[in-house]
Amino acid sequence: MWIAIAVALSLFVFLVVIAVRAANRAAFEVRADLRAEDVRRIEPKAEYFGSELATKKTHGNCALVLSQTELRFQLWATRQRRDIPLTKIVGVAEVAEHLGRAPKAGPLIAVSYHVDATRQDVIAFAVNGDHEAWIADINAASQAASSPL
Repeated sequence: MWIAIAVALSLFVFLVVIAVRAANRAAFEVRADLRAEDVRRIEPKAEYFGSELATKKTHGNCALVLSQTELRFQLWATRQRRDIPLTKIVGVAEVAEHLGRAPKAGPLIAVSYHVDATRQDVIAFAVNGDHEAWIADINAASQAASSPL
């Protein structure tokens, strides 16, 4: 019995180490080409709740970065990355669920943006910590990017 407990504990520790490495790798990769002063906010352990337009409904952990010019995220497992220019964002809101899924705790941040001239998409994230600050920062950054100089 002690051997089984030791094996289970070792497996758990191994999986935690892999998850932490995946989060750190994604956080590094998603901001690798950004200067430190261009990063407004980063959440290395956000949860992505998918895209309304996607044919394959993707859901998973991701690194989320708000820069001076875009909102970007990279999924941990697939390393799929999406960069959304702030000038394309048309709205940010707090929602309880997205695509039939709800987070375990707290609300989601839903981001609406223009994919092209005729289509608009909505994606959603759960962040650790102050989601209201994320919403305010995304709104402020997108308004600043969209306003003429």
